Amino acid sequence: MNDAREIAMPVSDWLLVDATIDNSVSDAAVDGDDPRVETGRRIRKAGWAAAASHPNREEGPAGWPPVTADITPDLLTTDWSFILAELVRWAAVSEQVGMLDERDEATRVAERLRLRLADRP
Repeated sequence: MNDAREIAMPVSDWLLVDATIDNSVSDAAVDGDDPRVETGRRIRKAGWAAAASHPNREEGPAGWPPVTADITPDLLTTDWSFILAELVRWAAVSEQVGMLDERDEATRVAERLRLRLADRP
């Protein structure tokens, strides 16, 4: 299934997603994995568009809405699955290098996303 899926999440969670996907895009670019690069770029652009259209844009960090506000990027179900997989992957990397707070945060966001994906409207 590859339909559009809007999932609202706090800006604080999306900022972690954005940073995670940025890492994934960089990693994929080094590996020459163009499809992963394009997927990651599409995901990040959707987040930027959601932030830009938010009524409280520019009131949070670096021009984003406040971290407690929700944004709703418009993405495909496969994009959300990609995000989930990358959060899990980078949580494991964080654990391997002893960055346990980062691991815990990525795991928390991944679990919330997993629950939202399981909750079909």
